[in-house]
Amino acid sequence: MLFSATMPKLMSEIADTYLNRPIRIEVNPPGKVADKITQSVYFVTQGDKPDLLKSLLSKHEAKRALVFLRTKHSAEKLMKSLVNQGFKANSIHGNKSQSQRDRALQAFKDGSIKVLVATDVAARGIDIPEVEFIYNFDLPNVPENYVHRIGRTARAGASGIAIAFCAMTEMKDFLAIERKLRLNIDVAGGVRWEKVPEELAKRTRRGKQNSKKPSKGNKKSFNRSNNLNDKDGVQFTRDHGTQQKYKKKKRRSGVRIKKKTL
Repeated sequence: MLFSATMPKLMSEIADTYLNRPIRIEVNPPGKVADKITQSVYFVTQGDKPDLLKSLLSKHEAKRALVFLRTKHSAEKLMKSLVNQGFKANSIHGNKSQSQRDRALQAFKDGSIKVLVATDVAARGIDIPEVEFIYNFDLPNVPENYVHRIGRTARAGASGIAIAFCAMTEMKDFLAIERKLRLNIDVAGGVRWEKVPEELAKRTRRGKQNSKKPSKGNKKSFNRSNNLNDKDGVQFTRDHGTQQKYKKKKRRSGVRIKKKTL
């Protein structure tokens, strides 16, 4: 017998290789979430996400909340920011040792902390009762991970709330999640981002990668000014701080003596 919490394509191939005509038993079909999970989304810019999260957490400080992010660095940074704001929070991610993760999970279970910030890999398999709120601070780029994330709540017949934050650059991931779930997630705040053409998105990403800082010797600034005007209303000013300085030649002082002719 082969047991797995998830059954991705690779796991199915392994089962077919080593098992003889296996019978597949699933508790829930793929992409199925618990019926008692209330899902909603906020369309918000990336820079406004921390303030929105703090505002929502302050409304239920006495209840457990699990916050998911993509990277270890951003998870640790957000956790420290929450602690500085007075929230009882801790984090688990790949840069934490196993003993540090165990202590954080135990504190989350016994109620010493109310907010646990985590990444997908570190939080896989977490089974903590009475987690009422799941925050997708960063949307996962794999729809199945979204299902695993919000599955940390509404366990054993309980109810739960899953809230997602969607920035404009995450709209493609959000649409993939809705297709996976086969439903339209309720909008709790903000306005749904318009679909950005793929070609425009590629040009934008390419432009960011190729952008380089100008060298000191050839430095130009393109700012608005009242000195120079062009047809498009954009003014260009050069950086005069890098111009070469020429030293003035000193005049020799002294008396000019004329030669006498004999």
